[in-house]
Amino acid sequence: MDETKETLNSMIINSDNPAATLDAAICAIERIQKVLDDHAPLQKMSRTQRRLAKKTWITSDLYKLIKTKNKLYRALVRFESGNKQRI
Repeated sequence: MDETKETLNSMIINSDNPAATLDAAICAIERIQKVLDDHAPLQKMSRTQRRLAKKTWITSDLYKLIKTKNKLYRALVRFESGNKQRI
């Protein structure tokens, strides 16, 4: 890492050519992007994760309770629809 820093500094400081400075900056950005991709890759968020990211007040515990409530409600609706008496 120190090698890269020294190389970039010498390229930027010793160049009177703006194109060389731009090339050095692009090189630095590409190296940083590669390190980020290797150690912290981007992951695509699911639709549920995107929705929850917007609602910061819903914690993971609340989300679990909401899922449980919805499952119980669906089971109740199925049970009631199966037990309807016909006239």
